[in-house]
Amino acid sequence: MISAATLNLEGALLQLAFFLFLGVGILYTLIVWIYHLINKIERNGSYYVRSFFISGFIVLLLALFIFCIALQII
Repeated sequence: MISAATLNLEGALLQLAFFLFLGVGILYTLIVWIYHLINKIERNGSYYVRSFFISGFIVLLLALFIFCIALQII
């Protein structure tokens, strides 16, 4: 019964965006933190919070751009 199946595509897209934002944000922040730790560069916590949010937003914009190209909206 295919008609009885409910697909929650909005929820799946929101989860995908959330996981992309968190995953890339954490990964980028961790890489930057390790780089600064090795090179003994002192940064405060707000620098890493800003880098987390900026990298997350950049990835979301890039994913949206790729999604639009795939659907040929742009």
